[in-house]
Amino acid sequence: MVSAMKTAEFFAARSDEADVEAALRILRRDGGASPDPDDALPEAPG
Repeated sequence: MVSAMKTAEFFAARSDEADVEAALRILRRDGGASPDPDDALPEAPG
């Protein structure tokens, strides 16, 4: 339980420093390499 509380505190303290718009610009940028086939998630059952 202490570990979960420390994790929550860690992310709460850093959320004020987050630049969401900058992160979205990085994720939306052109270029880069496509994921390797081995990086794909397995199909969900059912």
